[in-house]
Amino acid sequence: MKRIIITLVVIITFSVSHAQSPQFAVVRPNGTTYICPTFDSAYNKAVNDDFIYLPGGNFTFSYTFNKRLHIFGAGHHPDSSLVTGKSYSSSQFAIQSGATGSTFEGLQTSNNFYFLYTGIQVTNITIKRCRISAVVFNGSATTLIDSIASNIMITECIVDFLQPGNSKNNYFTKNLFRAGTPGEPGYIRESNFKNNIFIGTYFTPNNCIFENNIFMQPGIINTPCTNSFFNNLLVGAGTFNAGCPPNSITEVNTITVPTTNDVFVSFTPGPGYPYLDNYDLKPACPGNNAGTDGYDVGIYGSSSPTSLGWVPSNPHIYFKQVAAQTNTSGQLNIQFKVRTNN
Repeated sequence: MKRIIITLVVIITFSVSHAQSPQFAVVRPNGTTYICPTFDSAYNKAVNDDFIYLPGGNFTFSYTFNKRLHIFGAGHHPDSSLVTGKSYSSSQFAIQSGATGSTFEGLQTSNNFYFLYTGIQVTNITIKRCRISAVVFNGSATTLIDSIASNIMITECIVDFLQPGNSKNNYFTKNLFRAGTPGEPGYIRESNFKNNIFIGTYFTPNNCIFENNIFMQPGIINTPCTNSFFNNLLVGAGTFNAGCPPNSITEVNTITVPTTNDVFVSFTPGPGYPYLDNYDLKPACPGNNAGTDGYDVGIYGSSSPTSLGWVPSNPHIYFKQVAAQTNTSGQLNIQFKVRTNN
């Protein structure tokens, strides 16, 4: 509780001062706070287990992530970040082994989250409620070594491209995968994909589990053999096991619908602009309550569906009103409304 209160104060400070100069806050677990003018200065100040809170606005940085940090932005949805502005960067988030245990949440990058293998395994990274140009796993497509990237959780994100080099034992849940290139090199091995929406990302999984996902077209997965599929919804004719040798694939309760119009409340085919679409299932969609857990398939299924507006879980300002002038007592009326969304 103490950390939440401190976070709230820091974010309010950001919003009041944002018109002059965006500030970056480094918060230690004991509550000690440092205000920094740039992300680079905040990263330089931070030590393992610190929190860095980003203001709305554009920022760049020059560091490769090699510390265990918890980084929270103000969000990326145009509506939910209307008051604060979205936390946006064109820099690449290059992650090395020293960042093991880190968290990235509530930000947007037009560049990559790139997991760098330098001889030591990158593990236990959480990326949540972010918008990402691409997730890239460094490594060879043909050398199936284990020490690349593992125990990576990517959840409730919008991901334009999934570009696997080689990775293992990762968890992808409630994401929107939007685009891709057929024959994308590399493998994602022995990982779990649950309650995602695949619009056009092509990749090659190996010994993975797919559960309660929505596939907006056949053929998104190259060579689906050796994988397991449970209660997924597939748009268009066909199944996942077409062309697979006997007993090489597990496929249970695949749900099929004829067209994309049979799935979501509103959806524009193609990569499009994701904020204009409504990914709630239509009442007549057979994916309602059809998941392995009895909830819907897709990102709004499970017992904890995707946050509306991809709002980050730290206290978030959704209303701000500042009087144009002071009253007769010299007081300035300022109103903030803040909520949390875990």
